[in-house]
Amino acid sequence: MKHKRRLSVADFVEQFDRALANVIAGGHRGGRAAGTACAAGHLRRRQSRDIARHTQGIGERYRSSMGRHFPQVMRSPVEVKGLLDGQAKVEIEAIAVL
Repeated sequence: MKHKRRLSVADFVEQFDRALANVIAGGHRGGRAAGTACAAGHLRRRQSRDIARHTQGIGERYRSSMGRHFPQVMRSPVEVKGLLDGQAKVEIEAIAVL
């Protein structure tokens, strides 16, 4: 049985940054650069209103990782009751053509 890693970061912007880094790392493992995502979206916990409060920080982290690449299909945030990790506030999903 593998040991599960839990989030140790409570800050929404830090969680967003980590989730985005994981998406980019997945693309790199597939041999693609960060700018190859063709669709992206994120899930957030229903009680989390952190996006509205941290748009500047999220934007800065996004641009530092992805530059000015905004996937053609950028979906609106989807609010969910919960995420797999109980401490998570955000998850990002992306689709890239490999």
